[in-house]
Amino acid sequence: MFKRICAVIFCLAIFINICEAASNEKPRVAVMDLGARNSSEIKNETGAMASEYLAKALWNTGRFTIIDWENAEEEISAANLPTAGIIPPSAARKIAELLNVDYLIYGNINSVDSKDLTFEIAGNGGNFRSIKAALIIRVMNVKTGEILVVAKGEGVSKRSEIKSGAKNVYITVGSKEVPFICVRNAIYKSADSAAEKIVADFFNEPLTKK
Repeated sequence: MFKRICAVIFCLAIFINICEAASNEKPRVAVMDLGARNSSEIKNETGAMASEYLAKALWNTGRFTIIDWENAEEEISAANLPTAGIIPPSAARKIAELLNVDYLIYGNINSVDSKDLTFEIAGNGGNFRSIKAALIIRVMNVKTGEILVVAKGEGVSKRSEIKSGAKNVYITVGSKEVPFICVRNAIYKSADSAAEKIVADFFNEPLTKK
């Protein structure tokens, strides 16, 4: 009798450990390149970069296992599957099978806006720039095609420039040429904001206010 009781207790302990391991397993996700709604230059310059920022922000939360979709880039390209912007459920399932993930995270750089204020210091003209970026990110359950989360991340980058002859890398935003570093910083902040909202909605937790 005692041996039977010990055997039952041992089996229950194994079962509990298995259940705990299953419950502690992190969701496996792939973050695809972000598209751009309004500017081909924004897309070419920053779409992949924005997805890298988002993947890093999500990884930093410790809540997801992030799988790099470029691990199966050849297979995805051979199947002519989209890797940026809005991805339909049928394509998402095929990508998920190649990557062995349960969820696909994708979306767009929804907008990048620039506001400028000119000024003059000691005879040198300059600009005060405020760049605001917004990302719209979706999380799809690839098994059902259901969109579980739609999160909007916003970020603002501010920078003063004195016209002193220094060279900067510029990018077109609307009809303006603005420093690429400003756009990059705004997108970095918007990715961080989107990651916080994704975690809050995905795990049904209150959003942390900063």
